[in-house]
Amino acid sequence: MRRLEEILGDRLTDPDARFAIEVVLRAMWLRDHAAVEKRAPADNQGTSDRRLISN
Repeated sequence: MRRLEEILGDRLTDPDARFAIEVVLRAMWLRDHAAVEKRAPADNQGTSDRRLISN
């Protein structure tokens, strides 16, 4: 927490700055998880095809 206080300083006490930081962090999280989701269906596609063929 001290490290964050060193880096962000007064922005942690400013509600507008905190909101902006939260928006950016959430957007980054969503972007990262969307990239994982895009890869996952391609990886699972072959598996689901095999299930269809074997049934």
